[in-house]
Amino acid sequence: MLTACCSANNVFALLAGQGGSSQTRAFRPQAERLTQRRADALPEEKAQNADADAPQARQGLSAKGKRLAALGTAGALSYALLKGLKHAIIAAIAWYLVARRTGVPPPRNWPAFLTSYAAVYLASSPLIAVSVFVYIFILVFLLLFAVFVCYFIFILSPKCIYGPIQPVKWAAIAAMTPAVDRFMTAVAGSRVGQNSV
Repeated sequence: MLTACCSANNVFALLAGQGGSSQTRAFRPQAERLTQRRADALPEEKAQNADADAPQARQGLSAKGKRLAALGTAGALSYALLKGLKHAIIAAIAWYLVARRTGVPPPRNWPAFLTSYAAVYLASSPLIAVSVFVYIFILVFLLLFAVFVCYFIFILSPKCIYGPIQPVKWAAIAAMTPAVDRFMTAVAGSRVGQNSV
């Protein structure tokens, strides 16, 4: 290995126009001796390591590791799916509000669409803490029933518990959205009025 490094150093020195440095030539005999010693010791080390490596054959992840990896992947995909659905629903609500209020599609009125999107998003933000409390509260009462249903229909997923809560959360978001939308429109209008002066 060291011989290869010294040879590579000589090649780079030739390419750089130095014509092979004397420093690399001084290390070459020592590198060759080290390489020879390593080659002589190699068969003995192989024999010693062969016995040690035989019982420890690596077979990849254990069954428990595979289950944990599958759960982690499923959890990440579920999280990504639910976040995608959340933003799609928020965008759809904002799209509807802008189209109904202005009478033109949102691509022709991006500031109003972005304001409505921010209003819907902000209306849903305070509900995160409330939804966590509701999840815990409902979980206490419905855990045994949900587990029974999940095992009965062979679906082993937290969607059994998470599913009924979503419509309630989105109904609350829909109820809060008009007020937050009016507030955000007023704030945006006052900011635009201040900047134009």
